[in-house]
Amino acid sequence: MKADSEVVWLVVIGVFVRVFLSAFLFHTDTKNIFIESGFINDGWKGAYHTAIEAGRPIYYPPLVYSLVEGYKKAGAFLFSDYFSTWLTDGTAQHSENHPHLFRDLLMMKLPLLLADIFIGYLLFQIVSEKNRRRVIWLWFFNPLTLYAIYGF
Repeated sequence: MKADSEVVWLVVIGVFVRVFLSAFLFHTDTKNIFIESGFINDGWKGAYHTAIEAGRPIYYPPLVYSLVEGYKKAGAFLFSDYFSTWLTDGTAQHSENHPHLFRDLLMMKLPLLLADIFIGYLLFQIVSEKNRRRVIWLWFFNPLTLYAIYGF
């Protein structure tokens, strides 16, 4: 029983850390992916032409942009009213001027957060009972994955 409650607390603290990092860490690539995902509306082939004409070549595979654009459309109600303005703001003060920046950063990373928690659950299910605590520690508190997923 003690081990089970410890695992629950590890997961709760791990999720809290992820929510905190999601809202407070920002990398410009995250914003660029959301901007460039709009190019996919012309189809995958057209996306490359549109991106080149806009002077913003796309670096990730088309599926990445399709998923982001689909999430942007389906989850539009999750983002603040200022989100689209922020995406088009290329000034140096773009984040300083955003009144709901932390909310939008969290919402941008929400699919990653859900996938991350689901992978933690799968890892918990596939390892032996004696290794569950160790796996939860490794998955939920690995600084490299925390930074790679939520900071970058």
